[in-house]
Amino acid sequence: MRQETRDKKQETRRRYGILGKRMLVLSLVSCLLSLPGEAHEWRQGKNSARVTFDGTTVMLDDGESYLDYMLRLQLSRDISGQTLIGVAYSTDMRTIEKKGYWAKDAFVYTQNERGRAEVGWTESVAAKLALVLPDVGGTSVNNAPFFLPDGYVGITHPAVRGNQYAWRANVVSNPERAFQFGAGRTFVDAGRFNSSTDFGARYRDLGGRWKTQISLGLSYIEKPFNMRADLWSPPVFADARHQGTVGLNVQFGSLIFGATAKAVVDKNAVENKPRSDGIQSGAGFSYDFLSWSASVNYIYSQIGTWDDGDKPEGHIGVLSARYKIDKNFSVWVSGGTVQGTVARDAFAAGGVRVKF
Repeated sequence: MRQETRDKKQETRRRYGILGKRMLVLSLVSCLLSLPGEAHEWRQGKNSARVTFDGTTVMLDDGESYLDYMLRLQLSRDISGQTLIGVAYSTDMRTIEKKGYWAKDAFVYTQNERGRAEVGWTESVAAKLALVLPDVGGTSVNNAPFFLPDGYVGITHPAVRGNQYAWRANVVSNPERAFQFGAGRTFVDAGRFNSSTDFGARYRDLGGRWKTQISLGLSYIEKPFNMRADLWSPPVFADARHQGTVGLNVQFGSLIFGATAKAVVDKNAVENKPRSDGIQSGAGFSYDFLSWSASVNYIYSQIGTWDDGDKPEGHIGVLSARYKIDKNFSVWVSGGTVQGTVARDAFAAGGVRVKF
């Protein structure tokens, strides 16, 4: 028993040591990017370059530690005074470590006063225009949360998913107007489906004291085969997948309310495979006061909604607080509960976030 206790303590120290090293590395990277004069963007004549970095260290209450990051590079050239051409590249932790891909985005684009066109490896336009929940923590509530227990089954992302790492063409209008809309289609077989067609739209009413935004996303994926749209749901085998998402964001001063709803329907899903379609919804608030921010969010999901078999449900509640040290550094804590048909758990987490 003493040896087991000693081993656990050594393992805890090892994990905290790893976290400390990761935080040190993250701080060094941040210092390199935070050169005098905000050196993350350069302009020389008609040419420009931009670097964006967002990193978060995460420590869960069980001693497990994570490093989440996003790096984006963009080069552009003004060719006519109103038209830009450029190339963009981005990657993050999940792309490299979870998916094994070399990039999250790698595309060329052109942009003018009417809108923007992208061709290459990039995300669905429905996901790019989607509104998500107003979480101020760093546990990836709107993506693939770090804190979910082993065995949890559910839909975690409120936007269109499953066709991110694919070669496609996107066209989207400029965001300066009240209505912004776009469409996209894959043009090279991604190996996980035959093709996908996506549509996204967003409406902004930013006049007055109340500021409202509404988003809509639609997606049709033909012949998904062993396609894992979510880390916490089974892969899909079907003739087609239909997805629809709606998002709402209302801001009054420093108070923000957000809500999302999503439906996923698989046509002629293979009978001997677990279902991965269903519904998801969420709602939450965030509030800023001086250097402090706080948020509370709730997420509900159900798998197999349209099937006669089992319908695993998930309930996630997250309370977060963040203190902004300066415009680049902040610290945060989160806590909450996960209540699912398959797995249940409570969690606490904290970390440091660096953004440039």
